[in-house]
Amino acid sequence: MLPNQLGQTTFEEVQNSSVVELLNSSYSSSGNYHPELRKFVSTVIFPQCNVTVQNNTDCYSSSNVTNMISCMGNVTGTQLVPCRSWCEEVLNMAADWMKVLLPRCKLFPSSKHGCWNPTSAKLGNKVCYHGNGINYRGTWSKTTSGADCVEWLAEQSGYYKTEYPWANLDNNYCRNPTGLDRPFCLTDDGSQEDCDVIPCDADGCWDRGPPNYGKRSPSKSFYFVDERVTYTCNEGYTLKSGYTSEARCMLGGDWQYDKPSCSVNHRRRLQEELLEIYSASLAPENVVINFTGSVEQIVDLDEKKEQLVASVAIDFTWQDSRLSWDPKYYDDITSLNILGDSIWTPILTLKRNANPHSLQNDVPVRVSSNGQVAWNVETQTTTVCDADPFYFPADTMECHICLSAIAAVEQTIQCQGADKGNSPCNSYSDVTTEGEWRRNDQIFAKDNREACFVVHLKRIPLLHIATTVGPCIILVVLMTITFVMPLDRGDRISFGLTILLSMVVSLVFVTDVLPVKGALPFFATLIIVCMGLMGVFLLLTMAVIVIHDREGSLPPTVKVIFFRHISKILLLGDLTEKKRPCDEEADLTDFPATELEADLTDFSAIELINNAFQTHDKAEVSDERPCDGSETTRQPSTLLAGLVPTRSTALLELILNLKGVKNEVKDLAKAVDNKREVLKKVMMSEDEVSEYILLAKVLDRLCLVLYIISIAAAVPMTMYLGR
Repeated sequence: MLPNQLGQTTFEEVQNSSVVELLNSSYSSSGNYHPELRKFVSTVIFPQCNVTVQNNTDCYSSSNVTNMISCMGNVTGTQLVPCRSWCEEVLNMAADWMKVLLPRCKLFPSSKHGCWNPTSAKLGNKVCYHGNGINYRGTWSKTTSGADCVEWLAEQSGYYKTEYPWANLDNNYCRNPTGLDRPFCLTDDGSQEDCDVIPCDADGCWDRGPPNYGKRSPSKSFYFVDERVTYTCNEGYTLKSGYTSEARCMLGGDWQYDKPSCSVNHRRRLQEELLEIYSASLAPENVVINFTGSVEQIVDLDEKKEQLVASVAIDFTWQDSRLSWDPKYYDDITSLNILGDSIWTPILTLKRNANPHSLQNDVPVRVSSNGQVAWNVETQTTTVCDADPFYFPADTMECHICLSAIAAVEQTIQCQGADKGNSPCNSYSDVTTEGEWRRNDQIFAKDNREACFVVHLKRIPLLHIATTVGPCIILVVLMTITFVMPLDRGDRISFGLTILLSMVVSLVFVTDVLPVKGALPFFATLIIVCMGLMGVFLLLTMAVIVIHDREGSLPPTVKVIFFRHISKILLLGDLTEKKRPCDEEADLTDFPATELEADLTDFSAIELINNAFQTHDKAEVSDERPCDGSETTRQPSTLLAGLVPTRSTALLELILNLKGVKNEVKDLAKAVDNKREVLKKVMMSEDEVSEYILLAKVLDRLCLVLYIISIAAAVPMTMYLGR
């Protein structure tokens, strides 16, 4: 019906305009355009008439533009141009070149002033929207979070009603006057939220509603593909068995799982009825508490403080008739979990506790329909142990973890025995390795008042034998070198002191690891004894060195005892056989003095000449022998006696010339005698020094033997006296 909004008054003008080309090209236009674009362009060119729906449909069903124009020309009625909201929605998705050919949307009236708006599209039985939903005219009035929308005339949203009068802002229905991504509304707190309105081209699942006696989250009318919904039941109800609480929307509009159903929560009802008149402060009469468990792990072991930190798992069971029920009245429920602080639980204290704390009773406790209560406790305990370090590094430690019940309640504690892989009562478990310890446990009830676990630990000695015991043995053996080194060297004492200090280091290490007890460990005591023996024999060695440096002779008795008897015992042989001949039997020829032999030769020659002068009076020349010191009368030499009767004139002259030196020859003989005496004294002095050296040698060997015997005897004696 002409004229239209483009100012065209005749059909010829319409046919010759470029808008007709837009109408024809809308069939083949590619792009993300509004699905009602062609319909909107047709309405702009040929405004709608207020005619019957049948006539209007017949004209639009023609695929030829000329036929459509001819059809419209034969229809009479009131002209209706497109509504502005429809224009805003369609052109929001149109290309710019399309917008240039069409009138601006502000030229179109609102629905209150008479305009044409197509019937709202539906998806299923719900009104949906195209594009961004500016022309959405449905009646949905809830946000995606489930909040109710307020009216557009309200104080929170009055601005929109004034600024966008054409946007169909009716009641509190969801709308999109500002051209956002989807329709929205305002809530009571003034916030703006998206509405749960369905896009017409969406692929998803329809809401199945909440379960009976329950609700769903999020609460929406339509869920897109891969969206999840969670179902929960109201208080006092629970999901029936076989249903899942979460479902996912799949392609094709199907849900992953069926919608669950809620039923009465019989467990909750049972718990409420059991505890309704129950008193947690009142213990059952003559209750017998059975227990079993084990020490799960050794967390820490402080040998010095004798403390064990262990993780313990204990299972307590007892009968409480107030907590029994008939399962047939509670959907065949035979067991129920209740918080431990809601019912009576035994008050147990940890004895020998180094870190005071009580067992947790706020953990779930399992109650059976026959009234049996099972309390499973897992806790970490710190207890004081009894260490026996005497046989270090093969020492032992025993740790008692005992839980004692208070005496105010009439109750009996009994060991239940082997259960769930635990050891039988009153017997040790198999030996296991825990670090450097071998461990075996025992579980028992003490006096029917305590639940006890015993952890018996025995150290694996290999490490300490290699790092402590072995080096000490080597040091003890190396100490024997001090008795082998030469006595005239000063290294012997310094070497012994070095070994002694090394033993001190080993002692410090042992005492630092082990706890302080009334008695020292055997190994520490043995180190102290060995250190004492080393000190004593170092002093004896110093005494032997002093004896070695002395001069003089020894008494005959000492010589016999040490050189003959003790030396044989020490495998040194008879040292008296190695002595030189006595001074009285020694001859001068034994003295290695070259000058003395030369002097003696000169003296003999002079003596021959001297005898030649004294043949007439038979003078005697005295000469002392080195062995006996006796005086003898010296006879004239046989050679000289033969020469005197046949002396010649030359010989007589020689004798007369030599007669003047007679006195000098006598003085020379005396000097020779004095030299002999000096040599005798030197020889005697050497014999005296040799005796002290031999004595030092015997004493040194004796110290070595005594040191070995002392070390060997120290081991059993220390063991006996230490215990």
